[in-house]
Formats: sequence, C-alpha cells, structure tokens
Amino acid sequence: MNNQGFDFKKKYILAASEGHLYLTLLPTEKCNFRCTYCYEDFEIGKMSEDTVEGIKNLLTKAAPTLKNLMISWFGGEPTLNQKAIIDICSHIQQLRDEYEFTYISHMTTNAYLLDYKMFSTFVPLGVKDYQITLDGDQACHDTTRVQINGKGSFEQIWSNLKSYQQLDADFTVMLRLHITEQNSESMLALCRKIKSEFGADKRYTCTIEKINYLGDGVETSDASRYIAKNAKERVDQIKDLMSDTLDDRVKNVDGGNAYICYAAMPRQLLIRADGTIGKCTVMLNDERNKLGKIDRNGDFALDGEKMEIWTRGFISLDEKELSCPAQAYPTRPAYTSDIAVVEVS
Repeated sequence: MNNQGFDFKKKYILAASEGHLYLTLLPTEKCNFRCTYCYEDFEIGKMSEDTVEGIKNLLTKAAPTLKNLMISWFGGEPTLNQKAIIDICSHIQQLRDEYEFTYISHMTTNAYLLDYKMFSTFVPLGVKDYQITLDGDQACHDTTRVQINGKGSFEQIWSNLKSYQQLDADFTVMLRLHITEQNSESMLALCRKIKSEFGADKRYTCTIEKINYLGDGVETSDASRYIAKNAKERVDQIKDLMSDTLDDRVKNVDGGNAYICYAAMPRQLLIRADGTIGKCTVMLNDERNKLGKIDRNGDFALDGEKMEIWTRGFISLDEKELSCPAQAYPTRPAYTSDIAVVEVS
C-alpha cells in the first residue's frame, strides 16, 4: 500500500471511530474584516452562555469514552470572543487531565487581534494550530482583506506573526497564501519576506491556494471571478515560483487523494454561535445544513436523513462525496446506514 492509501485508510478509520469527536465551534459569527470574497452575513453575534454551557456539558458526557478530540475554532472571527474560547478550552483541559484522551485544537483566524498576549494564552490551553491568510504583500493584501472600517490589515497581522516567535512552545502557524491574477507579483515579494523572517523557524508553514469566490454558495464556487481563464497558466507559473522560493515550507493541506472533508466525517459536528448544529462552514444558512440545536444540558437530536446524506461517502467510498459532500447534494438520502448517531443525551 502506498503512503496516500495508508493515510486515507488511517483517516477513514479515525473519522468513523466511536472514540473520535470533531467539533467545529463558532464562538461568534461577527467579524472585524470585510474581505472582498467573503460569503458570510455576520448576523449572529457572540455565542450565548447557554450554548457555551451546552458544549461543555456535551464534552463532559463524551469524555469517559473519548480517545481523540479535535476542536476547530471558526467564525466570523473567533478572537472577537476569546472569553468563550478560554472557558471551553479550560474545561477541556480539566477533562483531559481526568480521562487522558488525545486533544488537538485548531483556529482559523485573520490574526488582527491575535497579539502575543492572546496567542500566549491560547497555546497553553491547547490551541496550537493556526491558519492565517495573507493576500500578498501589504499593498495587495490591504485591497482584499479590509477591516470593517475600510482600512488595511497587513501591518498589524505581520507584527503579530513576528511576535509569536518569542513563545518557547510547540505550535504551528499555517500561512494560507491566496494567489490571484492581480496579486501574483506581490505574492513573490511576500514569499521572500516570509523566508527572510521565518526561514529558521519551522513552526511557520505555508499553503498556496488559488482564491475561491464563495459568495454564491459552495455549489457555484470557483476562481473565475479572480483568475481569468487566459491567466490560469501564468498563475500556475507564479505558484510554482512561490513554492520554489519557500523551499520545503509549502504544505499540501488536501493531502492528495487521501483528503476527507470534515463535513463528511460521521463524528464531526458544526456548532454555530446560536447553538444550531450543522456540518459545513460554507453552507451556513442553507436548510440542508441545519441538523438540530444543542441545549444548555448538552443534549440534542439530529435530523437523521440529513446526517446520512452528509456522511454518505463513508458508505459509498466515492472520492467526490468524501472530499466535498456538499457538491451534488441529493434531495433524498442516497444511502442508509447505522453510522450516524441521531440522538445524544
């Protein structure tokens, strides 16, 4: 068996294991940015105290049989509600000390508010893996990743990124480099800047992505709004040059053929700031992505038919259904299985 086949099998077994739990948590759906390609509506504010307590109680009930816990912080911008993050992470640390399960925590953040003080608070609480997006050097980045007040954001983010090097701890900062037809030359300058600043610190890695426009939903998302067809070859060339500049710092986050989307995993749930339970972080307001709601006691009931559709790739073993179950989402359940647990109490 080749490495990709082995990785796929390992991910498949882990994702379906009864001892595995993967929660994507939105501590707020507000954001301090208004990125030009963002698909979110920012209508829901900070996570309520009832939802925070519900998540903690859910974890308390799950802890005795947990082997692996994965928490992914998303938003909005999660750092706008650090209180909820600290509260839930502190609770997880207590549970882990008692039940000794493996715990990994990831955060997708614009990093504008994630200064050294906040970063050095989160890392000891287990939030050790970060994805932070840059859209080029300052001039280009500040035209697309714009603050809500219309001002740019690069200078503050870069200052924060540099400050993390002071922390004597294990962590990973994945710099997601968004390449477009317009920012390609700026990206080469940014890559040289990254290599110069972080070249000796292996805790900083990169992934290079052609930017996707998701404003019309996952089913129509593509890069055409930002990369014209006749510019695709040039963008691919720039991407190769970026990889060469960054040497071995570029990581393939999709893992090749071994990629399984979090939303396809039977033991993964998205919990929004208002307690609504879903699967996908892109189809936030789509009724197909609303499976239930958590209460203060940590109890919830899921729509079993919807759950079966989202996790159907674990029955079909279809590569497309595993890599993106939102694509070609059927109107009726295509498969029946006993994998999905539809009620938790």
